[in-house]
Amino acid sequence: MNKQSIMQAFFLIFLLFIGIVLLLLNVGVISLEIGEVIVELIPYAITLTGLSFLVKSFVRKSSGRLFLGILLTTYGGLIILNSYDLVSFSYTDLLNLWPVLIIFIAIKGIFFRGNNINEADFHKKRVDLTDIDDEVFQKKIKKIKKSKPLPNQHSAFIGDMRFSENNWSVEPMTLSHFIGDVFVDFGKAFIPDGETPINVSHWIGDIKILIPEDVGVEIYAKVNIGDIKLLNLKSNDIKPTMHYRSPDYESAVKKVKLILSLNIGSIRVDKV
Repeated sequence: MNKQSIMQAFFLIFLLFIGIVLLLLNVGVISLEIGEVIVELIPYAITLTGLSFLVKSFVRKSSGRLFLGILLTTYGGLIILNSYDLVSFSYTDLLNLWPVLIIFIAIKGIFFRGNNINEADFHKKRVDLTDIDDEVFQKKIKKIKKSKPLPNQHSAFIGDMRFSENNWSVEPMTLSHFIGDVFVDFGKAFIPDGETPINVSHWIGDIKILIPEDVGVEIYAKVNIGDIKLLNLKSNDIKPTMHYRSPDYESAVKKVKLILSLNIGSIRVDKV
């Protein structure tokens, strides 16, 4: 079990523990004093979670979880300081932390400056890689979803979603996820001939996808807070929306169309 899986296991156990304690408190099995102790531990858990996101952001050199790390660390830290009467801040004051967005933009610009996407890069790498307007992106996505419904549904709430088993079968599908990472390795998959559409809708975490060199791929990718990196080229926009289409897409025997939507985190697509 890797470090990330261990952290997620601890997080799930912590949620289970809190849920059980609150249930027992509500039915009168445990006293209010014990419940209050548990409640006092919550801001420390929030702060530690935020710090773990910050550490991962700098270690991985990815700003995908940077905003959430800054927000949770600040939120939990201020609640802790409030308990010692050092500041006046409560759980309901979350909206007062809107300047965190400005701090996030500044830190991202200073420490997470990626490769600018320009025409020289397009020509050198021979790819069709462009930033597209959000409205155009939404129209294209709606058109794709209407023309090609995806019958196979896979969903998860907390934890990683992985498709990396040897010879796993690729089929049209929708992946819905809330918190965690999504990892898809097409290099280990059985990919049928023709075009296979895959829609990934994710809330918080990272999306990482590996594509074999001999497979045609078209990608529509959008992140509300975070970044996108396609084939070593990184968008520096605050709210990036990008489109990529491999040059041999039309003539490719096997091809995958990816629709990637993420609220907070990072999207990575690499060739293998």
